[in-house]
Amino acid sequence: MSAECERNDCDNQGRWMPVLQLRPKGHHGEPAQAVMTLRICDQCKAKLKAADFISDAGWKQLCASFVAQGRPAPSRKLTALAWQRIPDAQDN
Repeated sequence: MSAECERNDCDNQGRWMPVLQLRPKGHHGEPAQAVMTLRICDQCKAKLKAADFISDAGWKQLCASFVAQGRPAPSRKLTALAWQRIPDAQDN
């Protein structure tokens, strides 16, 4: 994985991985997390929201995989974006 930010041809140091926090419809069932293997810098991180990482086709596929596992489908409205610090990211 490259050390640079992977958004919009950004050359800054990527320090964060986006994590979608998926909550089921009706608040029933355990929430799930989807960690994305993207490097995002501090500047781009401040501008992003959960919807930036969810296409309509991707959302349908995600919901189908939950149902196939016997889990309730997540709610798009309840999906939140969190961040996980990349352990090897340098602060220079």
